[in-house]
Amino acid sequence: MLETVLKYLKYGNTFTAIEYGVFNGNNKFQIVSVFKKNNELNIKFKKQFINVEEINATNLKINHFFLVINNEQVLSKIISKETDEVKLLQKAFPSLKISDFYYEIVHLQQNTCVAICRKIDVNKILNDFKKHELDCIGFSLGNGIVTQVIPFVEAQIVATSNANIDVIDGNIQSIDLNPTTKVKSYAINGLNISNLEMLSLSGILAYFTNNNHSLNNFNEIKSKLTKEFTLNNNIQKAWKIGGIVLFSLLLINFFAFDYFNKKVENLTLEKQVNYVNEEKSIGLSQDIERKRRLVEDMINSKSSKTSFYFDQIGTSIFPSIKLTSLDFQPLLKKIENKKPLQLQMNSIIVEGESMDVDYFKNWLNKIENMKWVESVEIIEYGNLVGGAIFILNIQINEQN
Repeated sequence: MLETVLKYLKYGNTFTAIEYGVFNGNNKFQIVSVFKKNNELNIKFKKQFINVEEINATNLKINHFFLVINNEQVLSKIISKETDEVKLLQKAFPSLKISDFYYEIVHLQQNTCVAICRKIDVNKILNDFKKHELDCIGFSLGNGIVTQVIPFVEAQIVATSNANIDVIDGNIQSIDLNPTTKVKSYAINGLNISNLEMLSLSGILAYFTNNNHSLNNFNEIKSKLTKEFTLNNNIQKAWKIGGIVLFSLLLINFFAFDYFNKKVENLTLEKQVNYVNEEKSIGLSQDIERKRRLVEDMINSKSSKTSFYFDQIGTSIFPSIKLTSLDFQPLLKKIENKKPLQLQMNSIIVEGESMDVDYFKNWLNKIENMKWVESVEIIEYGNLVGGAIFILNIQINEQN
């Protein structure tokens, strides 16, 4: 389980291999890409390109790939078995200067497959891919890597792009180079693969299963390629994660800004409402204060003058006159909600009963002659059994 997770983190779920070989007399790049789904490999695409520039110009999004170098620059030989690598190489290529070549040795059941290629040629191919930012994670030389796919092919003769492989009971007996191999199709675990794609699929299986145990002198190069890919892949993931984190922070910042902006708007609105309420409160306080002062003035006025006026009126009446009401500065209108009080200032309303008209007239004259009286107005005078009822409005002279 852990190995599966680590492999996914390293390679993802897409695996790609490229065979650089001779197809119809021309050097071409045969690409096979598969993806893993439900623990099975499925073909993603199979394409052939003339050069690396053409590969890079497509939108195939090749994250990484395994390379099989199998063109005319690779020399291959099948020789009898030999356990010693140096002797085996000398036997296959007697005049070989090993320091100038990369080699790969694959032991078959009865003999051995040896493939070599000049280091300068291999490095040129690898640098070409690197220049176009295509990450190669490893490579193989010649047809030896076909051992990866043979256990899954039910055929006695399996063809690659330039060789025929004799197979008995799942074991390779011999590899016969044949540049004019015809196109053949094979069903491999549900995958439809032609012989032109056989080595590419073998390359995928080599690093997918991590089961390539050939002998070679370029393991350090393969390790370097893997490290470079891992570094580039981690950088890309870091950029993606950084982008996601940045986007998340911006999104959080947006929602936070929106939240606090609405909060500020609500607080501003609340402040405005409070300001209006405060203004109303101040207005009400001022109105209450004004009314309080008015009441105090009325009380003070009544306490200082009302008793004087009422005493003057009371002492002036005749026995035939009976007072029923004295109202100093009466209301002009009924008290209404949220409306100011309206008083009839400097006025006394007198109500009563009179049993004698002559005495009533004399009493009016007496009041009119008082110094503090401005005028006396008869508001009402009506008949009553044995006399009359009256209502007077005595206007006060403020200057006295």
